Amino acid sequence: MKLNTKVKKFEEMKKNVKGITLVALVVTIIVLLILAGVAINLTIGNNGIFRRAQAAVIVNENASVYEQLQFVIADYQMGDIDNNTNTDMLAKLKEDGYVNNDDTVNVENLMGRSMQTGNGSIEDGDVYVIEQRQRTASSATSDTNSSMDYYLIYYYEDKTETNLGIAFEIEVEEEPMYRLQPTEFFYEEDGKIIYYGSFNMLDRNDNIVEFENRVVIKQNDITYFDGDATEYIKNNTLYVLGIFDKFHWNLNEIIEVTVYKDGVSYSWNGYITWPAV
Repeated sequence: MKLNTKVKKFEEMKKNVKGITLVALVVTIIVLLILAGVAINLTIGNNGIFRRAQAAVIVNENASVYEQLQFVIADYQMGDIDNNTNTDMLAKLKEDGYVNNDDTVNVENLMGRSMQTGNGSIEDGDVYVIEQRQRTASSATSDTNSSMDYYLIYYYEDKTETNLGIAFEIEVEEEPMYRLQPTEFFYEEDGKIIYYGSFNMLDRNDNIVEFENRVVIKQNDITYFDGDATEYIKNNTLYVLGIFDKFHWNLNEIIEVTVYKDGVSYSWNGYITWPAV
C-alpha cells in the first residue's frame, strides 16, 4: 500500500517537471549561430575591427614614412644638393640607401627600423615608390616654367594607390610657345653652322604662324636694326638679306635676330652670310 502511494507521488512529480523541448533547443542554436556570425563580421569583416585597425596602422605608417622622407630631403637641401637638377636629389637618396634602384623606398634604412608596411615590391604591392609626375601648364607658376614633381606613392597589395604628397619638386623650362627658325640655305664651315636666307616663326606643332612687323637685329650687343620690317616680310617669311645690305656685318660673329608676337620677343642666334654666287 505504501509502495503504490510512493509510485503515484513520483509520477505526479514527473508530470510537474518542465523540460526543454527539441524545438526550443533548435531555435536557441540558430540564435547563437546568428549572434556568432554578427560577432565574426564585426571583428574580421570588410569593415570589421581588425580591418579598421589595419587601415589605421597603414595610415599612421604612411604619415611616418612621408614625414621622415621630408626630413631627409630638407637636410639635403640645407647642404650642397641642387634640387634644380633633374637627378641629383633622387641620386643622393639612392646613394645613401634610402631609395632602391627601382625607385622603391627602403623603409628599414629610411626609418631605422622595420615596419608593417613597405615590405613588398612593385609587382606585389605593399611598397612605397617615388614617382615622377609633371604638372600641367595650367598649374605651373609661369608660362615658361613648369614643375616636375616627385611624389611618394604607397601601393597596396591590390595595386590601388595613395598619393602621400610631393617628395620634392624640380623646376624645368618648358618649350616656348613659338620659335624663330631659319627656313633654308645652311651649311657647316669650320665647325660653324652658317645660315642665310629667310626665317619663319613656328608654333609647337611646327606650323608657320604670323608675327609682328617689328624686327631687331644685333651683333656684339650693338643694335643695327630695330623697326618696321614690313617690306622684308612676305607670306609670313622674313627675308633678312635686304636688311643686311644696309649695314657692314662681321660674318665671323654671331648675329641675333628677334621678332615679336603678341608683344613677346622670340630670338635666334647664329652665323649669317650671303648666298654663294
